[in-house]
Amino acid sequence: MKKISYLLIVLSMLFMIAGCKKPPIEETIVPEEITISGDTLIDVGESTPFTATVLPTGVAQDVLWSTSEKKIASVNAEGLVKGVKIGTITLRATCATDPLVFAEVTVEVSVAKLTGSRSLKLGEVLQFEINDFVTIGNTANWISSDATIATVSNTGVVEALAIGEATITATLVEDPSIVLVYPIRVTNPDLASFDTYLDQLFLDMLGTDPMNINFTLYDPETYGLADCVVEAYTFSEEDEAEYFQELKDMKTALEAFNDVDLSEEQILDKKVLVDYLNHQIAYEGYYYYGSNLGSYLGYQAQLPIILAEYRFDDLTDIENYFDYIEVTQNTFSEIVKFEKEKAALGMGLTDVIIDRVIEQCDDFINAEECYLIPVFNSKIEELTFLDETQKTNLIAENVTLVNTQFVAAYIQLKTELLTMKGQNTGTGALASYEKGAQYYEVLFQDEIGTHLTIPQAKAFLTTTLNRLMLSYQNNYSDYQKYTKYTDLMGDMKIDGIIPHLLEKMASDFPSLGFTPNYEIKEIHESLKDHSSPAMYFQSPLDDDRGESIYINPNEFTIENNYMYQTIAHEGCPGHLYQHVYLKNTDLPLVRKNLNATGYAEGWTTYIENFILKYNSYSNNATAQKAFEFDDSISYVILGLADIGINYDGWTLEELGTYLEEYFSLTPEELEDIYYDMTEIPTNYLQYYFSYYQVQLLKSNFKEAMGSEYTDYQFHKVYLETGPTSFTILAEVFDQYAEDYGEQ
Repeated sequence: MKKISYLLIVLSMLFMIAGCKKPPIEETIVPEEITISGDTLIDVGESTPFTATVLPTGVAQDVLWSTSEKKIASVNAEGLVKGVKIGTITLRATCATDPLVFAEVTVEVSVAKLTGSRSLKLGEVLQFEINDFVTIGNTANWISSDATIATVSNTGVVEALAIGEATITATLVEDPSIVLVYPIRVTNPDLASFDTYLDQLFLDMLGTDPMNINFTLYDPETYGLADCVVEAYTFSEEDEAEYFQELKDMKTALEAFNDVDLSEEQILDKKVLVDYLNHQIAYEGYYYYGSNLGSYLGYQAQLPIILAEYRFDDLTDIENYFDYIEVTQNTFSEIVKFEKEKAALGMGLTDVIIDRVIEQCDDFINAEECYLIPVFNSKIEELTFLDETQKTNLIAENVTLVNTQFVAAYIQLKTELLTMKGQNTGTGALASYEKGAQYYEVLFQDEIGTHLTIPQAKAFLTTTLNRLMLSYQNNYSDYQKYTKYTDLMGDMKIDGIIPHLLEKMASDFPSLGFTPNYEIKEIHESLKDHSSPAMYFQSPLDDDRGESIYINPNEFTIENNYMYQTIAHEGCPGHLYQHVYLKNTDLPLVRKNLNATGYAEGWTTYIENFILKYNSYSNNATAQKAFEFDDSISYVILGLADIGINYDGWTLEELGTYLEEYFSLTPEELEDIYYDMTEIPTNYLQYYFSYYQVQLLKSNFKEAMGSEYTDYQFHKVYLETGPTSFTILAEVFDQYAEDYGEQ
C-alpha cells in the first residue's frame, strides 16, 4: 500500500513481557518430565486407560491423576478415564514426589458425530465416518439430499458429481432416533487462483516500506522483498486518492471470485477481507480529520521505541535503521505541513495538545543520553556476522546520527509546533467540524469492527451502564469488600504471572503446542511520562522466535491487582497468546496481518476478567462480578462521554455536568479527560465497547450450544476465526452452533 497508510500501521502496534525456566539443581536423579499416552477422543459412557511415564529412567513412576472437569470425565487412581458428558477436559498426571513435575493432555468426550468435509472438489471421493460407539453400533442408512450433486454409498463414501450444495444424512440402524446431518458444498477443483490472489493481496497491503516489512516478516527474501528503500513519509490529497483507488481495486478483484467456485474457508476469507476493505474505504473524504501527532500514541512518541525494536538480521537492516534516523526530520516536516494545512481550515491542533506533544519532545531532547544509543550498542555486540572493527565503526556512526540528526528532528518539531499555537481556539472535538460527527462514526465502526451506528452504540452503553449501577447498588458492601481489600497478586512477582497463567489456562484455551519465548522490558526514563502503562510489541508472522512486552515503571511502582490483570491483558491469555496462536493457524497471511482493534482489545479486556477464576476467587461469583464492575464501570462512563464530546459536541462544562454524577473531579482532572478524548477519539470504546461485544458473543453462543457449550470451544472458535469484525464473528459462531450445538 501507499506510504500514507504506513503511519496508521505503526500507530496500531502493541507491546509485552518474557522470562526463562530455571533448570533443576540436584545432585541425585530427580523426575524431570512426564509423558502421557492414551486415546484422547472418547465417547460418553466409555472408559479408556491412560498411562504416564516419568523420566528419566530410574525414578519412581508413581503419579497422581486429576481432571479439570469431573462432570465431563472422571479419572481413577490408575488413570482410567470415563466419559460422562459431552465436552473437553484437561487430564493431568502429577509426579507423586514432585508436584512441580506434571504433564497434561486434552481429552474430548463426544457422542455420535458425522465427520467428513464441508467442501469437496468436483470429482472428489471422500469417506464420511461416524464416531465409534460403545453402547450402539455405527451401522447406518446413508442418503444424499441431491444425488445429482453428490452420491453416498451404504458405507458412507461420498462422491462429488456437480457444483452445488447437498446434505448427507446417516440414520443409525440400531437407534433410528439418532440422525446425523452434514451439509456439503461441491466446488470448482481449480481454487488455486483465489489463493494466489490472496498471496498477492498480502504483498500489496504490506507495501515496500522496510520498517513495515521488518516488523511483519523475519524472512522477507522469501517474498521478494529484499531490496526495498527507506523514504521519508509524505502526505498529499493525490496520494490519498490513489490509496483509496487501490482499496477499491482490491475489493473489486475479490468480489469477482464467485462463491460457487470457492471452498467454505475461502468464502470466509473473501467475506472478512471485503468487510475490512469496506471499513477502510469509508474513510474517503475525511483527509484532514486524523492526526499523526499525539502525546503518547502519536508517531513522534512511538518512533523511538519502534526504532529500538528494529531487528538487525544483516548489514542492510542496520543501514536501513540509519536511513530512518536520517529521514526523520523530513518526515516530521511532512507531518507539520499537513497539520498547518489543517490549521488553515480551522481544524488544527489545539494549544492543549500542542503543549502535550512539546512536553514529550522536551523529555526526549533533554534526556541525559538518548536510549537508542545503549540499545543499539547491546544489539550490535551480539551480532555474529560483524567483526570487531565493523562493530566499532557502526556504534560510532549511531552516536553521531542520534545526537545530531535524530535529536535535531525533535528540536525542529518542537520549534514548528510553537509557531502553530493559538491557531485553533476551539475545543478540537470532532463534532465541532463540518463532517466531524460522520467521521467519528466511521472511526468507531472501524476501530470496534461493527456496523452499529453511534445512536445504537450509545443506547447499548447506556443499558450496560444502568445494569452495572443497579448491580453495584444491590451488592454495595460485597463490591467494596472485594475491590478495595483484596490482593490478586499475593506473593507472586511480575515474572511469575505469565507462567502461572499458562499453567492455569490449559483446560480453557487451545494449546500453542509450545511455551512462547518472551522478554519483559522497561520503558526508558525519557519516554515513561508519555507512554502507555504496558504494551505488547507484535512479532513477525513467519516464525516464533521471540516476543516483547514493555512495562512503564511510572504505572507499576507496586505489584498489585492492576499488575496481575495488565500482564494477563498483554501476555497470556491476552495479546501475546492471541497473536502467537494466530501466527500458527492455517489462515492466509493477508488475514493474519489485518489490523482489527476491536477483535484484539475486546479479547484482552475480556481476558482481564476471565483470569479471575485462576486464583482463590474461582468459585466466588460475587467477587468476580465486583472485579468486573471495578474494571469496567469508569470506562463505560467515559465511553459515553467520548460519544458526547466527539459526536454530540459537548463542551467542557457539559462534560463536567455529566461526570459529576459519578466522580469527584478537580477542574484540572476534568480538562485532562476532555482533551484526552479529543486527542484519541474512541480510545476507551476500543477496549470496553469491544469487551461487551465479546461478552454478547459468548452469551449468545452459550445459549445456542446448550449442554454442549464449553469455554474452550468459545475461545477456539474466536481465535481460529482470526481478526475480523464482530458482525462476521457472530455469523461464524451462529454457524458453529448450528453444526455442533445441542439439537
